Amino acid sequence: MMISRVLLAGAVIGSMTGISVAKTADSEYGPLLTRAQAPLQSGGISPRMRDAFKGTHDELYGSASIASVWAQNDSYTMDFYQNDLQIGGQFIVKPDLKVEFSYLYRFTADNHLDSLTIEFHDMFGLGQNGRKDVDKHRFFIDAPEYMEQPLTDFENRTLNNSVEFYIEQSLYESPVTETGTRHALSVGASLFYDYVGHGPFENKSFEQAVQLNYSARFDDVHHMYGLVALSHRNPHDSQIFPLKEWLYNAGVGYQYRSSPKHSWLVEFQIYEGIAKDLEDLKEPVFELTLGYRYHFTASALEFAVIENAVNADNSTDIAFTMSYRHRF
Repeated sequence: MMISRVLLAGAVIGSMTGISVAKTADSEYGPLLTRAQAPLQSGGISPRMRDAFKGTHDELYGSASIASVWAQNDSYTMDFYQNDLQIGGQFIVKPDLKVEFSYLYRFTADNHLDSLTIEFHDMFGLGQNGRKDVDKHRFFIDAPEYMEQPLTDFENRTLNNSVEFYIEQSLYESPVTETGTRHALSVGASLFYDYVGHGPFENKSFEQAVQLNYSARFDDVHHMYGLVALSHRNPHDSQIFPLKEWLYNAGVGYQYRSSPKHSWLVEFQIYEGIAKDLEDLKEPVFELTLGYRYHFTASALEFAVIENAVNADNSTDIAFTMSYRHRF
């Protein structure tokens, strides 16, 4: 219901303006600039959907996210806020080869999302899953099977301090058909290094991923994206839960560009559960993202909301992301 309302709003704007979208390939930014927000998946390498078409411009970007984690059952409880800041750049080595460098800092801090999360769930008839039964704004993790005592009062602690390198090779681009449809396929590889020197989330890891990207432009208005990826994680002895080393994820996205200035996006990602044997945390994570992009002449501003789906006990309750992307 919520997705249909957002897409309907975009369609109404497009029809009201009466604007026919001009050739916009040079101003297309592809999928949203978002990462996995599930607490265990977000702690390491996180393949994201990308535009498989050949690059046209170098790009610099920055993004910030705030999230409320609430996941609990008989085996564990996770109730805290996580936030991240990311900067990076994508560069065109040659038309069919892109490289990207990024830095991620993820940390715990009170972003006061509990009240908004509860109101959001009430508004759309979503279950609270026990959130109303505990104090707001907690920093609390407990898994009796693996922890001698709960981890509490870990506000303002570093979760990730990482750098990532990504390289993408174009494999195929179809010629433009009479209807304006084009398809593209590319392959990418990532190297991810994380170092947190002290604190309850102390970690040193080196992780890798490979992914296959698909993009389609049916015309200047309707675009689709797809992703399948395989990641190699580096579980560390300091992690609270025993984790898997090899993980898959897949995703699909749709963009409706209602005018040269406005794009509306829906993305759905599936991540393999990373825990080896904990109930729910070993099950797949489903994250639904709704986004809006405003296009400037040589840049774009994005807003996105990420909501967990299917399983309420292995991902964030809700996350918000804002990104700025500039091309030159």
